[in-house]
Amino acid sequence: IDHCCKKYIDGMVVPQNETFNWFRDIGDTTDKQGFVLANIFSGGKTVKGYGGGVCQVSSTMYNCVINLGLNVIERHPHGKPVYYVDYYAGKDASVSDTNGGFNFVWKNTENYDIYIKAYTYVDESQPINKQGVLCIEFYKINI
Repeated sequence: IDHCCKKYIDGMVVPQNETFNWFRDIGDTTDKQGFVLANIFSGGKTVKGYGGGVCQVSSTMYNCVINLGLNVIERHPHGKPVYYVDYYAGKDASVSDTNGGFNFVWKNTENYDIYIKAYTYVDESQPINKQGVLCIEFYKINI
């Protein structure tokens, strides 16, 4: 999650009338791109795979997109419930590899560019299983 934020998302600018495309902008989450093994969903089961956790990033970004009323071009739910967003309210956005997998694409329909800040931090005031925090913030860039 942290690697995805730091290397790919943080500091990204999506110009007005342009799209964010997970496959184009992030690509495959392989070990060659610096991703590590973690839990992923595959074939209805939880298994180890590279890039496990990045769906938390795509889902958090998806919630920013829908909260701003931007145009969602492609989004896919997970095959089973996830714990980090309201799965049953359609708040998740699953992504997978670029070879026939699930993509997440949205268009910046605002009349300004969007700067994306993405980061993680530890909140030690929370129980150990809830200390990791993921934040994605969208900022308006006046041109």
